[in-house]
Amino acid sequence: MKIDIDYINKINLKTFSWGQVITALSVLTSNYYLINKVKIEIENPENIPKDETVIFAMNHTDRYNCWPFQHKMWTMRKGYPQTTTWGKGNYYNNFLLAKFFNWTNSIPIPSRGYIISEDFKDIIKEKISKVEYRLLRDLVEGKKKLKEISDEISENLKTVLEYPRTILETVEIPYAEYIEKYYRLLMAKVAEVNFQALFKKRLNVIIFPEGTRSIRLGSGKTGISHLALKSNKKVVPVGCNGSDNVYTGNIPWAKSGKIVYRVGKPIDPREIIGREIDKEFIPFSKDAEVTFKDEFHEFALHIMEKINVLLDEEYKSQTPVIVV
Repeated sequence: MKIDIDYINKINLKTFSWGQVITALSVLTSNYYLINKVKIEIENPENIPKDETVIFAMNHTDRYNCWPFQHKMWTMRKGYPQTTTWGKGNYYNNFLLAKFFNWTNSIPIPSRGYIISEDFKDIIKEKISKVEYRLLRDLVEGKKKLKEISDEISENLKTVLEYPRTILETVEIPYAEYIEKYYRLLMAKVAEVNFQALFKKRLNVIIFPEGTRSIRLGSGKTGISHLALKSNKKVVPVGCNGSDNVYTGNIPWAKSGKIVYRVGKPIDPREIIGREIDKEFIPFSKDAEVTFKDEFHEFALHIMEKINVLLDEEYKSQTPVIVV
């Protein structure tokens, strides 16, 4: 399934997800307690609000490290809101996986790389190669100019670059500009889905601020700042320890082991930046990134530092935490 505007507009999150409950009962409970022995602990659960929805910010050690957290919160029967989790757009290319993610209340996140790859496949009708991807990515990121790679452009790349493109206007725009504008348009729609989750559906949102998997805490991204500062929802930092030893591969089947989630105190974004910013900004827009660059960076850095102190030594960042 391709993640585009139409797909995002059709996302229908549920306040009570039967998909999550059935998965917890049929698969996770059997895996964690009957077939293998997975001990899951949530330290400081009193830091998880019950009377309001929040954004959980968690380190991302493996593909499935939010599952034990969601399962434990559900089995504790404490009245916590259910959750929705951000998932990579390319996971939705598999029809069955896409159906599962929709069934279990996930939100697809289309990266620039995802858009580049899918755009190429739409036009050329074949998968993009690593070399072709790197050249197009460098163009989009401004690392190289078109004239600098003219000798490396294949017929496929020439077709992609010359393909006529418009977004909300009649004037054609260059390839790199199109990819950037379309990415921001999609992410603005993704933000709307998150706001529906937090305010209308009464769901907590789980985000991995690193944006990618890493055993040790890596650099943070400012995406969480866009969502938190726009919504004024509190962010609850969560340090995940041991999940990578339980989920050791790509298959969603846990080995025996112990996973500890340390939950920090809820963080009000207004208290960190010292004021309430203009809520008229469009999340993930270029204007917002320019106007609130310092605020976004300051808040994301604060969240990453709070996650870092909740981690065991083997998961902590080996250098001062940064945001890129």
